[in-house]
Amino acid sequence: RLRGSFDAIIVGSGTVLLSIALAAIAWLAWKRVWLAVVHCTGAAVFALILTIALDWSREAPLNSLGTTWASGEVVMSTVLYRLLAVMVTQGQRGVRRWMPYVTVGMVMAVIMLSQLYLGAVWLSQVAAGVLLAMLWIIILGSAYRLHATVPAAPHGLTVITLMTLLIAATVQAKLHYERDVARIGPHRAVTPVNTVTWWDSTWRDLPPYRIDLEGEGKQPLTVQWSGPLATIKTHLTENGWRAPPPLNGRNMLQWLRPSPPLKDLPL
Repeated sequence: RLRGSFDAIIVGSGTVLLSIALAAIAWLAWKRVWLAVVHCTGAAVFALILTIALDWSREAPLNSLGTTWASGEVVMSTVLYRLLAVMVTQGQRGVRRWMPYVTVGMVMAVIMLSQLYLGAVWLSQVAAGVLLAMLWIIILGSAYRLHATVPAAPHGLTVITLMTLLIAATVQAKLHYERDVARIGPHRAVTPVNTVTWWDSTWRDLPPYRIDLEGEGKQPLTVQWSGPLATIKTHLTENGWRAPPPLNGRNMLQWLRPSPPLKDLPL
């Protein structure tokens, strides 16, 4: 899963996206499709502005994993790939019209899940970025379809996009894969501490709160335990604690009841 996430990150990396954007704009300019060139430039500028706004809003979920412009890959991928799909499908019918959209949608889903899995962005950043980027693409794509009189060389644009994606992703992986693994991969530092030092002062260095889904420290850490899991289970059971029911399809329906007993609800 970790390797697959890094591979997806490469497909949506800034270097790859910039290469595709420049190649597409150069191809369209060579074909003298100036309306498409203007729309591609407008899409890129909007994506840059939106990225700055989203990344100023809050820090990355995990400071050791997140990076500057973390949401830029999701935003830029959504804007660029969706706009290219609009241009490629102009004048197409049936399966040829929907296949690019389906393919782009699958690529976007993989990129977003990879960003979330690696802890590079917040879910709220991804949701806001994708929704705003899609809104911009609807407006931009509709304007392009309204004013474009001829297709923007769809077959050539598809070939150029795929070739650039393949070459740029390969070069990115060859040159920067190890660096990216070290930059956004999981970092697990182990610090040995003796028992006396721990009980005397070191325990105070632990975070007092967990970070919730909104990125706020609202869940206090009030319990510490050092020992086998079976032992603490025994102690808790003897003092009246009970294990929650397992999460399955039947128990999930309990969440829909107006006043379900807490003992029947899965975590």
